Amino acid sequence: MELVNAEPLPPVQELLVLAAQNRGEMVAAEFERRTARARVELAQAEAVPEVGVSVFYRREANADSIVGGGLSVPLPIFDQNHGAIAAAGAGEHQAEAAKARLSIQIEREVVAALAELTATQATAAAIQAHVVGTLEENLGLLQQAFESGKMASTEVLIFRQHFRDSRVELVEAQAAAALARIQLDAAVGRVEVPPALPPSATQESPR
Repeated sequence: MELVNAEPLPPVQELLVLAAQNRGEMVAAEFERRTARARVELAQAEAVPEVGVSVFYRREANADSIVGGGLSVPLPIFDQNHGAIAAAGAGEHQAEAAKARLSIQIEREVVAALAELTATQATAAAIQAHVVGTLEENLGLLQQAFESGKMASTEVLIFRQHFRDSRVELVEAQAAAALARIQLDAAVGRVEVPPALPPSATQESPR
């Protein structure tokens, strides 16, 4: 019987990188952080006063031509948009803090899911070694002893029941490992949605 999900597991740091790239919450949090940073930069840009440039031309009575120019700066010059910059900076800090909290939460989920999968795989492997190795071999020996008249049928039946129970335990352990694999995939954001069945497969065939 083949062991379910017995492939080597990637290191936790690799899984955390995948989670940061794939989890929708992390993608949204990073988008909010970048948006908040853009608001800060916009407020800082608006703090620079707009300088107006003007050019004039005038002809005097003595037929002299005068060309000149000027600069205009809006008042107050020293406001520098401090209020908007402070508000945008506060929003940026909030976005960064929210992303940091989410990162810690996802890290805990990934670490816990990886530990669960490691434990369930080890349990399934141990049970499989016992069932496929020792029990199957002993069952064959008992069957030979029974056929040669060296063992009562009741002993063989009891061992067969024990063997069936162990196989059920193995299936349950493999199912737990498969579920743990799904939980780990969900924690790193790489769950694959199965394709929808075609309409013909979901309809009953006419009798």
